[in-house]
Amino acid sequence: MTQTPPLQSDATSRGGSNPQATGETQPADERAPVRVALLGLGTVGGGLAEILAELRAEITERAEGPVDIVGVAVRDLTRQRDVPVDPTLLTTDAAGLVTRDDVDVVVEVMGGLEPAQTLAASALRAGKAVVTANKAIVARYGGALAAAAAAGRGALYYEAAAAGAIPVVKVVGESLSGNRVDSLMGIVNGTCNFILTQMSASGASFADALAEAQALGYAEADPTSDVGGEDAAYKLILLARLAFDTDVQLADVSCEGIDTVSAADIARARDLGYAVKLLAVAQRRPEGLEARVHPTLVPLAHPLASVQGAFNAVFIEADRSGPLMLYGQGAGRRPTASAVAADLVDAALQLRRGRRDGIAAPGAPRPVPALRRGPAVLPTAEGLSRYYVSLRVADEPGVLAAVASAFASEGVSIASCLQEGRGVDPVDLIFVTHTVRDGDLRAALATIAALPTVRSVASVMRVLA
Repeated sequence: MTQTPPLQSDATSRGGSNPQATGETQPADERAPVRVALLGLGTVGGGLAEILAELRAEITERAEGPVDIVGVAVRDLTRQRDVPVDPTLLTTDAAGLVTRDDVDVVVEVMGGLEPAQTLAASALRAGKAVVTANKAIVARYGGALAAAAAAGRGALYYEAAAAGAIPVVKVVGESLSGNRVDSLMGIVNGTCNFILTQMSASGASFADALAEAQALGYAEADPTSDVGGEDAAYKLILLARLAFDTDVQLADVSCEGIDTVSAADIARARDLGYAVKLLAVAQRRPEGLEARVHPTLVPLAHPLASVQGAFNAVFIEADRSGPLMLYGQGAGRRPTASAVAADLVDAALQLRRGRRDGIAAPGAPRPVPALRRGPAVLPTAEGLSRYYVSLRVADEPGVLAAVASAFASEGVSIASCLQEGRGVDPVDLIFVTHTVRDGDLRAALATIAALPTVRSVASVMRVLA
């Protein structure tokens, strides 16, 4: 779907005269402001208010005129807030705010699915530009939001939803438009990357590293969406839709979290020449598109292996530009608010240039495709990868032969094997496979798990070739 900015050729249709529409020139700070409704004044909303106040002159110049907050929707009017916002602008009537005639742009940073999705759709149908940092509503309701934008001549901006301060939506949606993207993979969840970094650096358990992340504010009190991979899956959906013109849905994404990764796995991976990272991967194959999120053994020589702490990175391979990587802060008050501010400036420019010219100005991020046009998403079982497999087995003759036979029966080829421990029960058998179909590996593991000498399949992770 082609994005249609919220433009009107009548210069007075958005409140008062507009000198730009008549060809007049005047200093940017004397032009009519673009008027913003802010939904949410928490971490990101407060950060955006600070940016607009502290960088007012710079924002005014870049947006070709003032950008003013004219209303803020909050849940509690009595709460004390240390943010540069006039308290008289606060309201609990979010539904009324997003359709007000004196609002040009709605910035949604309240989070959650509802009422955020309903409010964003209402604003788009009312002809507003909507800027959101909410990956969940764009991933789950992208088609409905695109339809609302088309119906109301609204425009949707969501750079901050994909990778915090990293401008990956613009790069994939615009800068690579002369390329065919072949693969996109990224570390897009700062919480998981921080936990895995701590486990690698200190040998900490997953539980201890998670507790540290929570104490430092990197992880929520309920970290399920982060450590279970859902947060990364939402972000992958946004990027895969742009990169491959395919309407990827959450059910299409094979999703595994990091909560089963042990310090022993990370130490073994390091000894084998790998770092363990949670990767979101979308890869083009002749048969279709693979879309998956999972912990991965990444070769230490690969650029993604060196991404530490709460930082994010996206690695893209395209047919003409070749490989490129975007790296930066992936989350937090200031990085996310800065991405929201950048989208807000883009929206303001679209409005002003459209009012002046009566046409849509180029340069805004493309919204989510409403229809599947690219390759179909492959079932998880059809995915191809190398694998790391850790088994706990009895220390007795014939165990290795039985396991090898089960692998061979499903066509799984072993690249290397390592046994850890002697004279104890159980011992660890570590395998790294050659590239194998996921369904074949899972079938082999089901047979192996049923062997009387196998205590457990302790860990299974993909290996980046």
